Amino acid sequence: MIRKVLLSLIDTLLPPNPLIKNSDLAGGRTSSMPRWDERITHAKKLGFNVTSCMDVGAFSGTWTRTISDIYPGCNVIAIEPNPHIQKELKRNLFNIVPPPKILQMAVAEKTGTMDFNIWGDPLAATSASLQDHVRGDAENQVTVEVDTLDNIAAKFAFNPELVKLDLQGAEVRALNGSSSLLKSVEMFLVEFGCLNAYLDRATPRQLLDIFYDNDYCLYDIVECHYRPYDGALTGGDFIFVKNSSQLRSYKNWD
Repeated sequence: MIRKVLLSLIDTLLPPNPLIKNSDLAGGRTSSMPRWDERITHAKKLGFNVTSCMDVGAFSGTWTRTISDIYPGCNVIAIEPNPHIQKELKRNLFNIVPPPKILQMAVAEKTGTMDFNIWGDPLAATSASLQDHVRGDAENQVTVEVDTLDNIAAKFAFNPELVKLDLQGAEVRALNGSSSLLKSVEMFLVEFGCLNAYLDRATPRQLLDIFYDNDYCLYDIVECHYRPYDGALTGGDFIFVKNSSQLRSYKNWD
C-alpha cells in the first residue's frame, strides 16, 4: 500500500517521460511566463522611460497598442511589409495618440527591394518572412521595399529608447543595418528561434554576440514557447539593455 502511494506521488511530481508518447511530451507547456508587457511595465516602475519606440514587424498592431497603453503619449513607428495586413493594422492603430507612423516596408542591412514570403492565409500569416522556410516555396511572394533602421530613424529624426524586432528569422539582417541605433537605444526586445525552420535564420548565438559586442547585456527572456511534438523550446524574446542603463545600476542581490 505504501509502495503504491509513493509511486503515485512520484508520478505526480515528476515531469512526463519524454519517451512515452507525444501527447505527454509538452504537458500542456506550449508557452511560459513572464510576458513581455509585464516585464516592460516592471522596468517602467524602476525608471525606464519610453518617449519613442519602433515596432519592427508590427503585423496587426497588437504590440504597438499595448506599448501605447504602457507608455501613453509615446511616439511609435510601426513597420510592416505585408501588404495584405495594412488595412487591419491601420484600423487597429487609428485612435492612438499621437498617431503611430506606419511604414509598409521591410528592414535589412541595405536599401532596395526583396521578396517577402507568405505561407498560408496572408491575413493571418504571422510566419511571413524575408527568409526561406524548410516547408518549401511560399504560397504568396511579394516584392517589398527594404530600408535600414538607421536610415528610417535618420529620416524621421527619431531617437527611440525601445526597439522591438519580430522578423521571423531576419533579425540579424535588421541589426546589420542598425549600427547607429545600437549606440543609443536603451532597450531592444528581439525575437529568437531555436529551430531551423527558416533557412539561415538568426541564431540565439548571433543575437547575443551582436548585442554584447555593442555594450548590451541580456536583461530578460520572455514569452518562451514550446512545440507540442516533443516539448522542445522553439523560441521566445530576448530583452537586452545597455550596460549604462539605470536598470543595470544596482549590483547586489537583495
